[in-house]
Amino acid sequence: MSEFEKKKNFSDKSPEEWFELGFKVKDLQEKLEYFSKALEIDPKHISAWYNKGAVLFALGRFEESLECFDKALEIEPKYGDAWYNKGYLLYGLERFEEALECFDKALELDPEGVDAWINKGLTLDILGRSEEALECFDKAIELDPKEKRAWSNKGLTLGLMERFEESLEYFEKALELDPEDIFSWINKGSSLALLERFEEAIKCFEKALELDPENELALKSREVAMSSLENRKDMEP
Repeated sequence: MSEFEKKKNFSDKSPEEWFELGFKVKDLQEKLEYFSKALEIDPKHISAWYNKGAVLFALGRFEESLECFDKALEIEPKYGDAWYNKGYLLYGLERFEEALECFDKALELDPEGVDAWINKGLTLDILGRSEEALECFDKAIELDPKEKRAWSNKGLTLGLMERFEESLEYFEKALELDPEDIFSWINKGSSLALLERFEEAIKCFEKALELDPENELALKSREVAMSSLENRKDMEP
């Protein structure tokens, strides 16, 4: 019998007590039951709505999760974390315009939210608004110069804009911060390959493969770079 089953018949618990139980347990299904119990008693318990949404997200029940974040925002429209998590969820559902609105709202409430700046940048990138995306990554870097995701994602955006030499600077900075960042090794290698610096590119892909020997993108990228290098050698007099 779960802890919830043992305690759920106790009629003297307050919404806050149910919430605290949900906050403390590790099992996601039990968390969901506890937060739901708190909401049965107090339908305006904003933290229970928010945390229930987070649990449903973790369980892959995205539409239900979205409903919980919406409910939290209905109760408190200035709940920045709820705006951010709603945006993150909508991004995952490929509802990018809606996600962008949520990240903007989160940043209105907390202009120093580094994660929101990064995710806004990623969303703008997908929407083809690369220059605006770069501004978001710059803002994230300004707020936290040690945030490797901001450096790496700016490098990726520059690469997508075919500004390969510039992109290298940002991948290298990300790798200074985290030498085991496979994403940056692969993308640095891709920029080098597009600059026809194949030997250097191959070394980057091999570094990624040291970290993850089964990484399909690194394997394929190394294969292409090696083939391109051989073709160039064959064409030399």
